[in-house]
Amino acid sequence: MPRRSRKQKKKHWEEWLEDVNVDNVWTAHKYAGGAPTDGGNTRIPTLKTQADSHPKELDNNEEKSKLLYETFFPPPPADPRADLPADYLEPVCEFAPITDNQECCVPCY
Repeated sequence: MPRRSRKQKKKHWEEWLEDVNVDNVWTAHKYAGGAPTDGGNTRIPTLKTQADSHPKELDNNEEKSKLLYETFFPPPPADPRADLPADYLEPVCEFAPITDNQECCVPCY
């Protein structure tokens, strides 16, 4: 690239950065913070995992998405109520529904 073109390109870039505002700050961050690319979306780099005590690298999107899904959304426990105690204390008093009069007296915050 000729020297004059590089100089003009640099000048244009600096002027554009000086004019960054709330509406385009994230665009500026994307341009300035990322490595030079073809302008496509960011890709997830190769992921490394331990499968059966052997290190494995995942480089295709299907494997990466499966690993991320399994990591962030593990299966629920078999019965979430299994750990609850079976013995409950006797109630202190009998439950009575709240009346309209009681509801009006509670301050709202």
